Amino acid sequence: MDSTGAFTKEMKEFFNADAGGYTSFTAVEIRKGTFNVKSVIRNMLIERIGRDNIPVVKVSENQSIRFNICPKAKIYGREHVDIPCKFSKKEKDEMTIYFNTEL
Repeated sequence: MDSTGAFTKEMKEFFNADAGGYTSFTAVEIRKGTFNVKSVIRNMLIERIGRDNIPVVKVSENQSIRFNICPKAKIYGREHVDIPCKFSKKEKDEMTIYFNTEL
């Protein structure tokens, strides 16, 4: 199995989802505290929440996206988390997640 891609039928059933994406973080990405969002995930976010609702570095007032937490993720006591996930440059498709202590 590859480390990034769209949800399979089994994953959709497990998460009770109609679509999804997954990826693995590398040690370098974790050490740097940033993650370049893979195209399958970025395209799904654009489709689901709209390009205009995704923050742009140093342009948008709000610099994070609120994500609901799947109950199967075993993160208790939280229904959502605000993740600094944004377009890295205005007018470009490159999207980055910036890790913080909350994550």
